Amino acid sequence: MVAVLVAGVASNRLRPPVRTFTLAPDRAYLEVAARWPGGIVDVPRRESNWFYVQQIFHRQPLLGGPGVEGSLTRPAAHAAWCADNSLLVALETVAARGLPMPAWDRADLGRLGEAGFATIVLHRIIRDLHGPIVRSVGGEVYRDEGYSVISIEAALASAPTAPDPQ
Repeated sequence: MVAVLVAGVASNRLRPPVRTFTLAPDRAYLEVAARWPGGIVDVPRRESNWFYVQQIFHRQPLLGGPGVEGSLTRPAAHAAWCADNSLLVALETVAARGLPMPAWDRADLGRLGEAGFATIVLHRIIRDLHGPIVRSVGGEVYRDEGYSVISIEAALASAPTAPDPQ
């Protein structure tokens, strides 16, 4: 028994120390959640893992998160709901392939609002596409070094603009 105890103590000394880190809140997301409470649509959704983790701070529903592209982690009904929304399809298409912005039905913007979503957040990874997307959807209410935020309510109140010529 003593030999096992000594061996256990000795093996603990051979292991590297446990590394930890402190998770800091993303100030931009906290501001978005405070000013426009409600669900957040991350674009592109495949980049939303960080903001999924940030839910412990902003506490808003998020369309995205781990496994957003995996068929094993998303219920079929969720995938179908996203696929049936022409705006979500257009946003993801632009994020994946670039311009031009595909045609989409403004009623689908309203459906996002009816489902409880308040904002669409465009990530820094698609920074060069923020302008054309905002011109197509309207309603930009916040911009910083990496994000553009579209208020769904403001976008619904604004008149659509013509897409950028390609």
